[in-house]
Amino acid sequence: MSNSPRTWIEISRSAQRHNLRTIQRVVGPSVKIMPVVKANAYGHGVAEIVSSLRGQSQWGIGVAYGDEALQARAIGYRGRVVVLSNWQTKELPELIKNRIELVVWDQSSLRAVVRSGKKFQIRPQVHIKIDTGTTRIGFLPNQVNLIKSALKNSALNIAGTFSHFANAEERVSKRTQEQLKRFTTLANEVGADGGGERHIACTAAILRYPEARFGLVRLGIGLYGIWPSQESRDWCRANLGTVKLQPVLSWYARLAQVKTVSPGTGIGYGSTVIAKQAMRIGVLPVGYADGYDRRLSNRGFVIIRKQRAPIVGRICMNLCMIDVTKIPGAQANDVVTLIGEKNDAATMAELCGTIPYEVTTRINWSLPRILV
Repeated sequence: MSNSPRTWIEISRSAQRHNLRTIQRVVGPSVKIMPVVKANAYGHGVAEIVSSLRGQSQWGIGVAYGDEALQARAIGYRGRVVVLSNWQTKELPELIKNRIELVVWDQSSLRAVVRSGKKFQIRPQVHIKIDTGTTRIGFLPNQVNLIKSALKNSALNIAGTFSHFANAEERVSKRTQEQLKRFTTLANEVGADGGGERHIACTAAILRYPEARFGLVRLGIGLYGIWPSQESRDWCRANLGTVKLQPVLSWYARLAQVKTVSPGTGIGYGSTVIAKQAMRIGVLPVGYADGYDRRLSNRGFVIIRKQRAPIVGRICMNLCMIDVTKIPGAQANDVVTLIGEKNDAATMAELCGTIPYEVTTRINWSLPRILV
């Protein structure tokens, strides 16, 4: 038996660097890029991605939560880190002492940051979040006086003013244009000098809306070589044909067993597949506890010996079965590709009726990630 893990993730350093260079070429040298490494770097492994980013030109990194920012510091990242979504009041002392830049989204969050900063005699770096139409965290545009008050607060260093698009990945751009206009108008009203750096563009907006780039963009899913949507990909093919993204993540497992079953044999829970003839069944030590989506039952596939092998039966918590009848050489210990060439995250997402973001972020965070 091999000493390699039963299942593992490989993270391509060269693909990640290619993607960052590609986007930098699109936006030009005057625009800074903030790689977003929230949710364990979209499931790719934050330690691996932060390590891969070393030595590359970047503004700093973005995370969703306070604990993610502290994790970035714990693994040795010394550049700028901004919390984009939310932090807990109890985290503020450590966040401020670790020079983490903090989102402020309402009066309560503003007061909490000011109090904590004064306690440690530090002027925290903050980014003012404005809700321009996604209806998530943030000041509303009609709270302009509160925003102005925050920007003028002498207890704070205002590092940025930002918002987030709701529809940038879609074909119809009307709502995106409305949000951009709302954000620009408000940012101008509260004062460009006092609002720090403006940022609103996600991967889809970076590519499709040059006017949304300002001086700083947030590169999330595109950093990992995954298109935000098929609509985004189609638009880029038609308008930016030279933009090629390379998937960073591949997921592998080793075949645990291969057995021949007789006609009439039920396969898996509920016997949702009954063998109509003798079948060679391979058993993989991977299941939905690992993040291999149960919706792939009887519809997904893996790659083994450069051939497709369909998932048969229901995916279990820790195991799943594949049909290798037409791959006679398949045997225990063979390497099987769950996500990779000819079976990328977008393909898997389509089979599951979801989005690639969910496919990668739901891969169990405890599985080994190997930077290659």
